[in-house]
Amino acid sequence: FQHYYITNNLRLIKVMKSKIVAGVLVFTCMLVSTEGVCKTESLTEAEQDVLDKHNELRALYEDTDPLCYGESGEDVTFTADRHAFETAMEAKKDDHSVGQAFGENIDNSGVGRSDGYVTGRSDAYLESTGDWYREKLESPNAYNQILWKSSKQLNCGLGRWSIKRDQVTWFFNKVVCQYYPPGNIQAGAEVIGDAADNIGALKPVPCKKPGVWRSDVTPDSDTVNEGEKFTVTCMKKLKLEGEGNTLTCNKDGSLTPASHTFTCTNGAARGGTLSLAVFFMFITIILN
Repeated sequence: FQHYYITNNLRLIKVMKSKIVAGVLVFTCMLVSTEGVCKTESLTEAEQDVLDKHNELRALYEDTDPLCYGESGEDVTFTADRHAFETAMEAKKDDHSVGQAFGENIDNSGVGRSDGYVTGRSDAYLESTGDWYREKLESPNAYNQILWKSSKQLNCGLGRWSIKRDQVTWFFNKVVCQYYPPGNIQAGAEVIGDAADNIGALKPVPCKKPGVWRSDVTPDSDTVNEGEKFTVTCMKKLKLEGEGNTLTCNKDGSLTPASHTFTCTNGAARGGTLSLAVFFMFITIILN
């Protein structure tokens, strides 16, 4: 090792480059360890499907990177398949892993009553992922984990179980997905950070051009962005009924007011129809 010597009247101080380099290497290793290990082999169809579904949902949120399909490494050991298999029974269907460094989502879904399991692994993964995302209020921990910014890896497993009641056998899938670094504490992770820092804002969704019968809707583009407007102009001799003549695009892709509140009508025709109805009512009264 190369040494530097700094001398003063009181003492000799030796500074070693090797210690500085070692410290940098340790710090770098700590950073790398939080990334986990991504699977480098070709993914199975089910692995690719569940990974794509997660990343499709994450892409809707700002500053949220896609996941990779994870493998066990020095930093984390995934046990999704084993845990799903070992707890695939009615008594343990809601059991999470214990004392693990990863985040975890579990789901049990019925696949019907038959002689076999009719739902394949891919379908089971996709159904459970959709349930976790839709049930934001009922299962916020599962919803948050799908979108957790600092999570980098995903690993899923499937267990199957059945129960017999009233001479009928019912079949179920237990899906377990594990995430690293963790975005929930379901499996025992102790430090995950704050949701406010790890759940990105929903990206603005473009508004699709509405169809209003017998009208011209501008601009000509198929979509507009948040804050932009569509303008409705009725064909000649028709009158627009509704609130104003513009629809404003909201962040979630909806329009205000809703397009179904706009109608292009012929005022005279409506009046004529009403007068005719009154005439026939009058004739009916006379005849009676």
